[in-house]
Amino acid sequence: MQLTKQVTRKKTTHKSAITQKTIKPPRKVQIQPPSIILTNIRKSDKPALIEITGKEHIMKFIGPGKTWTLADVDKYINYTRQDALIPTNKRMWFSYAIRETNTSSVKPRPEHIRTSLPKSPLHSYPTPLILNPYPSGVSDNLRRNGNLIGIIEFKSISIYHILPFNLRQKYKNDVALTIYINDTHQGKGIARMAIEQLKIKIRKLKPHARKLISLVKSTNHAMQRAMEKLGFINTGLIGDGKPTLIVYTTNIKTPT
Repeated sequence: MQLTKQVTRKKTTHKSAITQKTIKPPRKVQIQPPSIILTNIRKSDKPALIEITGKEHIMKFIGPGKTWTLADVDKYINYTRQDALIPTNKRMWFSYAIRETNTSSVKPRPEHIRTSLPKSPLHSYPTPLILNPYPSGVSDNLRRNGNLIGIIEFKSISIYHILPFNLRQKYKNDVALTIYINDTHQGKGIARMAIEQLKIKIRKLKPHARKLISLVKSTNHAMQRAMEKLGFINTGLIGDGKPTLIVYTTNIKTPT
């Protein structure tokens, strides 16, 4: 009987020790912010362009509001490539691919982590030598040819015939913005980064431009909220049709 009592006591103390253990909170996973670059449109972008321009919920607020056919994508690629050959001072339309350049999606290969030949004098094992953890050329390749996740454009207001004549005269030296991003990459701040990079290009290509203008359909409430978050100012409605257009403007050059 005494032996059984001792065993039960040990069990109870063991249970109490378990209850006293502190539960550590889960580790916070740090998500790497997206990194983008603007480049010219290439023929190799055709699959990504087909995916983006084939989504009705993306294209319904852009231009005529229709998805693109394969012929439309081919025509767009050819037109942008030909337009890039025109001298800068005569170009009226500039189109760029928004590319994601993060290398986080590329898994490192174990063979790129090896040990050096000499052994460390303080340790009995070889000192690890970590080389480029990614396959040869991956980082450079992604920086130059990252995945196309959207398109951003600017056009001279003088060819924007949808605007009334008085507004075209008012903004004759300014440019109009068009941007569309794949829905898989929306909500990550990519639009803000793309517009900031576009402003840098506009300052170089069109130094006389003062305002960047965005025409948003009055039914596109999500884009209206996005424009306000990006610092665009609502300057009023234009057009007699349904839906009407809202003119948003922002400064290209930072005020001094």
